[in-house]
Amino acid sequence: AELAALGRHNIHLQAFWLLSGTDPQNDKNVQAAFDFLERNNVHTQIWYMFVPPKNFEGLTQAQKLDTAVSAIRYIAQRASEISCPLGLYNHEGWYGEPENELAIIERLKDPNIGLVYNFNHAQRHTERFAEFFPTILPHLIALNLAGLKKGDQHIYPIGDGDSEKEMKRIVWKSNFKGPIGIINEDTDPDAEKGLKMNMAGPKKILSSIGATEEAATY
Repeated sequence: AELAALGRHNIHLQAFWLLSGTDPQNDKNVQAAFDFLERNNVHTQIWYMFVPPKNFEGLTQAQKLDTAVSAIRYIAQRASEISCPLGLYNHEGWYGEPENELAIIERLKDPNIGLVYNFNHAQRHTERFAEFFPTILPHLIALNLAGLKKGDQHIYPIGDGDSEKEMKRIVWKSNFKGPIGIINEDTDPDAEKGLKMNMAGPKKILSSIGATEEAATY
């Protein structure tokens, strides 16, 4: 019903968010998601979040990588079978660190696997964003924006933070041409109001970083 509603309103389904633990092949929710996508002939990005087991922090780096790769290999295979690009979705913790996601991609060597980078889970990355962004750029299939303040875990509307301006300038100066999204998280309980706030924010930032031509499109 939700997919049909999107079609009636000419809304493109850009991505389907999916999560699993270490045993996705026996996860009924994962199977239901793939069944839905295949049954409806939906070819969309799958934004995947790996949920580590309870003992994960006690593992070595090599063991953590093995554990994550084992789960993601299955998800990647299923995604390829139905022609859906797979994006590793950063969500804090070990799996949310760009270097670890790149290590997973390097291990699997699957051209169907990329990265989805989310500003709303980048509070600990603001200081080194310029350092690692070029390394994830070749794999980036989507980028989601948010307002960020140093030392604060809260999510603010885009343009209301003190960190995302420089991060957006770096993105603007790069050759990234993929989809850029906004997530109404902790900005307003009413989706329409929250999304409008976040749509207004980029215009302010674009103007401040000299992207006058882009800001004029508003």
